Amino acid sequence: MRKKASYDRASMERRMTTKHKRKKKSKVFLLILLPIVILIGGLVVYGGSIVQKAVDAMNKANQELERGDKSSLREEDVQPLTDNVSVLIVGIDERAEDDWEATRTDALLLATFNVTDKTVKL
Repeated sequence: MRKKASYDRASMERRMTTKHKRKKKSKVFLLILLPIVILIGGLVVYGGSIVQKAVDAMNKANQELERGDKSSLREEDVQPLTDNVSVLIVGIDERAEDDWEATRTDALLLATFNVTDKTVKL
């Protein structure tokens, strides 16, 4: 009978140490995994907000013309992939104390994209 009691005590101690090891492993796992998950989640949210801001800026930058896609002086539409195209890039000087009507351009860049030479000249 004594052997059985000592056997039960030994198996009980093994079970306790196994449970203790499991708890310790789960604590270490949570201490390592939880910050990583939070960091990845934060990066995903931050990246999503950056993409959304870029999409909003791109949508605001495009303004439809009243005359449509082509000028009345042109006979056919311009195809940027096959035709040479010039683009005027205008920088805006905007100050917080000024209102929108007082905004001025502070830089003008004319970029010409030459399809045949595959060059861009400013």
